Amino acid sequence: MDEEKIPESDLPASLSTADFSPDGTTLITASLGGILAEWDVATGERRRVLLDPKGIEDENPRLVAVRDGREVEAPFELRRLSECMRGSSLLSVRYSPDGKRFAVGAANGTVVIWNAESRGELFAWRAHECDVVALDVSLGRRWLATGALEAGGTTFKVWKIQEDPPDIKEAFSDCRHVG
Repeated sequence: MDEEKIPESDLPASLSTADFSPDGTTLITASLGGILAEWDVATGERRRVLLDPKGIEDENPRLVAVRDGREVEAPFELRRLSECMRGSSLLSVRYSPDGKRFAVGAANGTVVIWNAESRGELFAWRAHECDVVALDVSLGRRWLATGALEAGGTTFKVWKIQEDPPDIKEAFSDCRHVG
């Protein structure tokens, strides 16, 4: 039986990070080439490409906002929230403990938080000057920790996340996590 060969252009460039959903059914992968993909663990099938440096996503993610605890279509915007990391190497990805959100960190210092069910992009901001190599989301999704490779700069930050109304604020940081 001949195996179908995946075209070279469809292969992710240098996988840099991956994280399983808490229920173990989904894997999110990110690459140095800027590809963010979602995989079905049971079948090994790629479900969709969420971000691609060339703009070749499997579907257009929704832009959403949270109002009164419900997700609604975001006000008109000219570009996706994740556009700020398009073309940058993706260095870190992490699901929230409840599996409802996942965050992605890029080499250009940006972080984007997605809704894991709807694929809606909820937040995007410049967390560091460069290389967000570590992420973690707290139980309850109220806090997000980021770590970066900023020589002589802030290497560790904790962010307070408020979903309704949407807001991200730095809670504290430290520059002693070098090495």
